[in-house]
Amino acid sequence: MGNDKKRDPRWSELNTFAMEHEIAVMPFTDEDYLQEFRDFYEISEDLDLELVSSDEGLYRGLEDLAGEESGDAVAAETERLFGLPSAVSFIRDEEELLEELGGVNGLAPFFFVFDILFCEYEGFTLCFICGTNN
Repeated sequence: MGNDKKRDPRWSELNTFAMEHEIAVMPFTDEDYLQEFRDFYEISEDLDLELVSSDEGLYRGLEDLAGEESGDAVAAETERLFGLPSAVSFIRDEEELLEELGGVNGLAPFFFVFDILFCEYEGFTLCFICGTNN
């Protein structure tokens, strides 16, 4: 996706589609995408964010994230645009993270976060954030 990841028309298309299913998609390119995630969302360095690999893959990961119907739809669109990821991971013990994202300095009241999933590709990572803006 290069340095202009947000200008990649595939990301914009996927994000627009995913938002219809209450899933935001954020692309990260750094090798340490968890740190880029922290920096982008201004997450406290005090939170211990440990990534855990998922053996379930894109479809099952997004089903767990957003439910079967929405998860399958977003996974199919992701596969169509980007292919299958080389790895899927999530954050272990994310309760404190979700509280921080929903706090005064977080995404709320714009988007209430329920779950987060990372899908790694060659040179970039897609972060799927399930929530609602209702």
